[in-house]
Amino acid sequence: MATIFSIVQTAVLAGNTMTLLVPLFLLGSGTYYLKDFSAQQLQSVSYLAITTHGYGFAIGLIFFGFACLVRGYRIFRSGYFPKALGLMVLIAGMSYLVNSFTMLLAPSFAAAIFPGFSETTGTCICASNSAAQHHCVQNTEVSSASKHRLAFALMFITPALWAVNYLVARSAPGVIEPHALALLRWLIASLLFSLGQWGEIWEARAEIAGEWKRYLVLGALGMWICGAWVYIGGRTTAAINISLIYSIAPVLIVLAARLWLKERISLTQGIGVALALAGVLHVVLKGEWSRLGNVTLVPGDGWIFGATIAWAMYSLLLRRWPSRLNASARLALIAMAGVLVMLPFAIFEAVNNPLPVLTLNGIGLALAVAIFPGYGAYLAYSVMQRELGVARVGVVLYLGPIYAAVIAWLVLGEALHAYHAWAMAMVLPGVYLVNRKSGT
Repeated sequence: MATIFSIVQTAVLAGNTMTLLVPLFLLGSGTYYLKDFSAQQLQSVSYLAITTHGYGFAIGLIFFGFACLVRGYRIFRSGYFPKALGLMVLIAGMSYLVNSFTMLLAPSFAAAIFPGFSETTGTCICASNSAAQHHCVQNTEVSSASKHRLAFALMFITPALWAVNYLVARSAPGVIEPHALALLRWLIASLLFSLGQWGEIWEARAEIAGEWKRYLVLGALGMWICGAWVYIGGRTTAAINISLIYSIAPVLIVLAARLWLKERISLTQGIGVALALAGVLHVVLKGEWSRLGNVTLVPGDGWIFGATIAWAMYSLLLRRWPSRLNASARLALIAMAGVLVMLPFAIFEAVNNPLPVLTLNGIGLALAVAIFPGYGAYLAYSVMQRELGVARVGVVLYLGPIYAAVIAWLVLGEALHAYHAWAMAMVLPGVYLVNRKSGT
């Protein structure tokens, strides 16, 4: 399948190269039939041809992105290469897809996110290629220790994927409605999760049929409430309120994991949670703790609080209800269940709202949140839970505001301040303490 995508990409890029010949003919000498055009007209048409080549190249990279997804999946499941290599190729493929689709469907949004995606893509491709060559020489087996290291590394990668949601949330109002955005996000993500998984899903069809209620509950909690409700609440509440309310989720997860799942929480891990929570509050309050007294509640806070409780429940039930399916196949079913739950709300929203149901910019935003905070982040979160447990992984949310600040600085040109550094100095040690092995 990856080879077929690569062949199509080669054909598209080969045909697209012809557009670069157009300026040579237009601006060359000896072409008598062009004398009726002014120099400015010829230059404009030449520039149009060069611009067209850029869009054609983006179309070719769509097929390359899908090829990366297939190869990354095969590497991830092979058992021969470290799973980190497959994950990096998957991230690279997702980057190419978002790059191309947003360039074609949402050019204004693409201008803001392309630099970061380009760097991510190049880093993942180069790192995975060099590491794969090294692994072929060493020919070592993937151990449980390497899986643990991968899960720990994902704790610092996943918030960067979730941070794309911050950019989209700021761009979505007036472009696409909350339920339409959430429904498209998880419809696309479910298709990505299901790549190469249909055989396993079909073999487990009897078990799936017996657990359909669980999939609906997980889909409603993790995809509908944690998706559409956040977009709805963001219309009327401030960013500081969202961050403050969401900072409750890891604490709820840790407490519930101890009481319900009987996960052992040491005193050191409790201190780590408290330290990370203090770091998040420090960046949310911009270093001015007196601002806590000025926070006022608005209707949107209720939506955000509901999403916070839903995320805690989703995290706990994902662990409480184990499945024989691998992470990707299981998430494909959960995402599709979430789509079914959201469908009537999206229809009602479309019928009663004056905004167009779909626009090119809206589709571009949906693709961005489907691939990164949807497919990438949820798959990584599921892998982390299996390796590290619910309570230890819950604190990954505390890295969100820090990553959002850095991405806003890189992409949106927003300033970094001293309180960001102080928050990082509290959050990172807190995450380390929570995930430190006992006795170390």
